[in-house]
Amino acid sequence: MKKSILIIIAIFLFITSANSISAEAHQKSIEVKIDEQTFQLVEGTDYISSEGHILVSPVYIISVLDFAVPGKGIWWDNKAKSVTFAYVDIDDYPKPRLTFKVGESHSTEFDKQIELKSKTKMVDGRVYLPLRAISETYGKEIHWESNNGQSVVRITTKNQQ
Repeated sequence: MKKSILIIIAIFLFITSANSISAEAHQKSIEVKIDEQTFQLVEGTDYISSEGHILVSPVYIISVLDFAVPGKGIWWDNKAKSVTFAYVDIDDYPKPRLTFKVGESHSTEFDKQIELKSKTKMVDGRVYLPLRAISETYGKEIHWESNNGQSVVRITTKNQQ
C-alpha cells in the first residue's frame, strides 16, 4: 500500500514538473536592441502587448531617454498612480523630470505635456510604458523584425542605423 502511494506521488510530481517546464519553454519573449544594448524581454514580466503596441517595464525606458537617470531615479507614487523619472541637476540633487500616469496617453516633462499613441497601463501590479511613443519622442527610430519566430525590436538614434 505504501509503495503504491509513493508511486502515485512520484507520478504526480513528475507530471506537474513537466507542465511547468513546458510552460516556461512556451513563454513569449522579444529581443529589444537599443543602440548597443540588447535586452531579452519576457511577456507579462518585462513587457505586454496592448492594442498593437509594446509596453515595457520602466527600467527599459531609461535606455531611450536623452538624459541620465541616477540610481534609484525611478519613483512610484501609489496615491497618484504615476511613475516619475528623475534627473540630476547642477546641484547634484535628483529632481523629477518625466512623469507617466497610469491610464493616460500622455506624459509630463517638467511642465510640458507630451502626447503618446498608447496609454500607460498597470497589469498585475506592474506598470508598463509605451516603448515606441517614448522612443520617438526622444529622437529614436524604431524597427520591428521577425526572425524565425523571434521578434526583434531595434531602436537607434536617428541617422545611426
